[in-house]
Amino acid sequence: MLIHSMLAATAMLQPSDEEAVLQTVDRFFEAYYDRNVAGVKATLAQGALGHGLVVNGDSRGITAPLDMHQWAESLKTLTTRNNELYWEPKVEIRAGSLAQFWAPYVIEVDGVLTHCGIDAFTLVKAQDEWKLSSLQFTMEPRGCDELGYDIRREGMRPASLVEHLEGKIRLPRQ
Repeated sequence: MLIHSMLAATAMLQPSDEEAVLQTVDRFFEAYYDRNVAGVKATLAQGALGHGLVVNGDSRGITAPLDMHQWAESLKTLTTRNNELYWEPKVEIRAGSLAQFWAPYVIEVDGVLTHCGIDAFTLVKAQDEWKLSSLQFTMEPRGCDELGYDIRREGMRPASLVEHLEGKIRLPRQ
């Protein structure tokens, strides 16, 4: 009986897989904000790639594939403070080891709102740890209203970065 109670208590302390996925994404953005190369790399699967889609009115452009481990190394020379937060995340998990994360986001660079967009990340679970394997995102300088961004929005994540939002400049609306 005691062992059963201890196992149940341990299970209750473990975050759900959905929350564990969100915690991985949170750690990624916290490390990005801190320019912490090792912290970013700790959230990435081996061979992780990224792609961005710039959406500016009727114009579209896809970035070259990003080797996310090389991108993380570039944080060593980053001189800006980049704060990225997301809201209303959707997480789908299949077979206990594959997850899809989808959420609107906002990014401020040195306190200036530069754009909003959608983050669409794929995560894989290995050794009981979720890792980002594929990171796709849109960059929409005029998409903040459509995506529901408001600096006063409740529930933005990672919670540790909300206090750093400044909202100095609002971009022109569509």
